[in-house]
Amino acid sequence: MKEARSGLFPVLSLVGDYSYANPNPRILVSAFDLAPGFYGTWDVGVQLSIDIGAVPSALAQAKAAEADVQKARLQARKQVLDIILDVRTCALALAQARQDLELSQGAVQQARAELMVQLDRQASGLARQPDVLSAELSLTRARYELLSRQIDRQIAAADFARATGLEVK
Repeated sequence: MKEARSGLFPVLSLVGDYSYANPNPRILVSAFDLAPGFYGTWDVGVQLSIDIGAVPSALAQAKAAEADVQKARLQARKQVLDIILDVRTCALALAQARQDLELSQGAVQQARAELMVQLDRQASGLARQPDVLSAELSLTRARYELLSRQIDRQIAAADFARATGLEVK
């Protein structure tokens, strides 16, 4: 923005040069006053310039630069909000995955207990073979669900670690 506004300000310049010549046109004396030869002269000055024709262009550039700065600020704010949203989403997904894992562990324990009951009933002659097979199938499904929930928890932990930069155990 400062560069864009710079066209609105005057330019102050210090100029100078040194001339060493024979004849030196800067020396205004008659030819009889000085001996022939090379003479050096200095020229120093200050120059202040304002480009009036560039003022509308400079104003437009300043306005565009201000809009760019505002856009950059809004983009930075949006990125911060996106990061916050990502971290919160990952944290919620990790908490849900942990809860689902606990529920699946409980389901495996229940299926195991049901299988033990069916095996005891079969041993005492109260249960049929299909009942035992059904209990074994329920245990297998519960174990598969537990494994799936463990994978989901690992994925959620990896997403949370990516979002926060922290390692999750």
